[in-house]
Amino acid sequence: MKILSFCMCCLILSPACLFAHGVMGKISSQKAFMIHAMYDDGEPMGYAEIKIYGTSAKIPFQSGWTDRKGRFFFAPDKKGIWKAFVNDGMGHRLALKINIADNLISTVKDKSDNYWNTRPFSRSGGIITGISAIFGIFGLLAMCYRVFTKKSKSFAE
Repeated sequence: MKILSFCMCCLILSPACLFAHGVMGKISSQKAFMIHAMYDDGEPMGYAEIKIYGTSAKIPFQSGWTDRKGRFFFAPDKKGIWKAFVNDGMGHRLALKINIADNLISTVKDKSDNYWNTRPFSRSGGIITGISAIFGIFGLLAMCYRVFTKKSKSFAE
């Protein structure tokens, strides 16, 4: 009985031992590129979703999330124009085109997503414009109310 138990254990455990494997890792200093995504006030787009597309690819080459400082690193495997899309999930989207040629990098302005990359006003200019629009709308409403209800008093009275 002991011999039968021993043989059964060997038969059950031997496939597990044959297919066992370990893991390895290494750190290298190959050329990698960093994308730094931030809002217009300088705050980083931390933990935003990012997708990198290779030249004429329909499937992302790499995807993930930026770190808390809005950085994402990737190592392209061929030359050409690459596209990066960063989305924070709250309506902010950044689209970049990256030209990688002979280990040199240059950023190409993406005309199709130009609306997302730039603003027509600075932050303070936008605030002033918004407040001015609110006062203008309420001023027009007050004027229309007085004209149509004939409650305006003349200065002669």
